Amino acid sequence: MGRTGMFINKALPNIPDADKLRLSQMAHALMYYSRGIPVVYYGDEQGFTGDGGDVDSRENMDPSLVDVYNDNALIGTKRTTADSNFDTQHPLYQSLNALSKVRFAHKSLRRGEHINRIVNDEKRVYGFSRIMPSDMIDHLVVFNFSNQRQQIVKNLGLVNYKKLTGHANNTVTNTDDGLSITLAAQSYVVLKSDKPIAPSVVKNIHLGPVYEENERAFMPFEITFKHPEQLNVVQLSVYKLDEDGHKTLISFDTTAPYRAVLFPSQLKQINKIEIQVDNFAGQVSSQVFDI
Repeated sequence: MGRTGMFINKALPNIPDADKLRLSQMAHALMYYSRGIPVVYYGDEQGFTGDGGDVDSRENMDPSLVDVYNDNALIGTKRTTADSNFDTQHPLYQSLNALSKVRFAHKSLRRGEHINRIVNDEKRVYGFSRIMPSDMIDHLVVFNFSNQRQQIVKNLGLVNYKKLTGHANNTVTNTDDGLSITLAAQSYVVLKSDKPIAPSVVKNIHLGPVYEENERAFMPFEITFKHPEQLNVVQLSVYKLDEDGHKTLISFDTTAPYRAVLFPSQLKQINKIEIQVDNFAGQVSSQVFDI
């Protein structure tokens, strides 16, 4: 796709250098803490920007003699690619080093389920949980993408949170009404719950209309919970049932909206399914549906 710095330079070429640096640090934080494996181009930690996609992101960290590299405006430094760029004090090097340490120290931030928790388009605030079903400790990451200080108050269940890392001025207050988070402009915070999330209690499993799209067949499921206000983490498993009652796992899902995704040819071979919803605490709810 190209470097983070390239996207920032093309979208916002006239903003101050300090703002470009802050946006790059936020973009990398989003990549390091959200689902997936972070991809850092050689030189990103030195503020390299590039001219386009991966083919145009081949600048040298040794002093370069290539004109189309050396005219790039780097982020977080006055150097160009004509200089040696092995600066361990570069602010992006320092940021990526810190992000890596936090990610490595908390398995949930590497391997946990990714569940959207806060999506506020008006305030441009986005928050998601990373959580391992094995321990149910919630790591909540909240970003303020706006140019203004924002406050979010949200009921996130019967747990308290403490700040792990993030902007120095960002604060979190646990109240009887929920969690109050104050975020500086263009900043983020990482929080950790003080105890495991309560096990989910399933009330009902509903199968919606089966449909086909983009050469795939979709079985959408709606799970209702006894405590919808809390973070509910379950695994939905879909089994094909044959005439003798034998079952074969055909799909599973761990985040809403829950659905099984199959090939249409698979769907034609299925007349009955069994749904099992595991709350990772020893309780499994099941239901059989005709297709």
